[in-house]
Amino acid sequence: MTSSLGYSLVFDNLNNRIRPSKGQRFIFSQDFAGLGGSVKYLRTRVDAAKYWKVLGNFIFSAGAEAGHIMPFGKSRGVGVDRIRLTDRFFLGEPEMRGFDIRGIGPRVVRQFYDANGALVTARDQVSDDSLGGRYYYKGRLELEIPLGSGAREMGLRPSFFLDVGSVWGVKRPQLLGSARNTSPNVTVIFSDTNADGKLDPIVRPITDTGGNALYTVVDTTSADIGKSTTCVTGYSGTAGGTCVGSFANTALANTINPFEEFYFGDTWKPRLSVGFGVNWNSPFGPFRIDIAKALLKEPGDDTKLITFNVGTQF
Repeated sequence: MTSSLGYSLVFDNLNNRIRPSKGQRFIFSQDFAGLGGSVKYLRTRVDAAKYWKVLGNFIFSAGAEAGHIMPFGKSRGVGVDRIRLTDRFFLGEPEMRGFDIRGIGPRVVRQFYDANGALVTARDQVSDDSLGGRYYYKGRLELEIPLGSGAREMGLRPSFFLDVGSVWGVKRPQLLGSARNTSPNVTVIFSDTNADGKLDPIVRPITDTGGNALYTVVDTTSADIGKSTTCVTGYSGTAGGTCVGSFANTALANTINPFEEFYFGDTWKPRLSVGFGVNWNSPFGPFRIDIAKALLKEPGDDTKLITFNVGTQF
């Protein structure tokens, strides 16, 4: 449960809230969680933007933003970050064009081994979990190109832009991997035991809520065929009960290909993208399309060339 109190200090003299061409905006805000509830932190953000008219009707703008979240209290367990995943900062589309949603910053990337024992690296077969961060910054430079009166009446606003930013600062998670992975904080969950040197599949027994291994009755002569039980042989309808019968049961288990997890992206180093986009004040609300190229990125980052957004303007 979160109980929080916040405030914002705002200075804003923009000449237009929807399509500014002159003026500046500055916002300093803080949220304090801990006045009751179980979540305790102080989150601080700073946001600033300035607009100029240049070379006639061209509009040049610059923006910068940064934030930090600081926890209070004690950790709830070994290896537990005191800032919850849902309270951290994330960065990517639409704030950082050229990158996917939550495409920047700390993440755990999970890569599986195929039947031949080779690590699969194809992007569409790799899963990853974005972890967010305690710190972030981002900046933007943008030049809006003037169009004719017809395009202006339609609400079209093309522009060139440059985005830069980063998010970082989380507790390193405990990773899962093979005996061949010598990285820190790696737990061995499978090993090379096959004669051909290939990695064994990962077999996880299925258990009930009490942690007892479950089995399926497979004897075709039993009236309990197909039922789940905690009995290795025979059948009992209750966990730990007397097993009746001498027929052998089949253990229930989940089997998946072996995999390794890798930790990437926890760095303040900037990511940089450049591109071209068009804002359209459509009858259904602001619509934005961007084509952006990531020029600076870190291992594990998710990039994206074309993005569409509704309700977002820069």
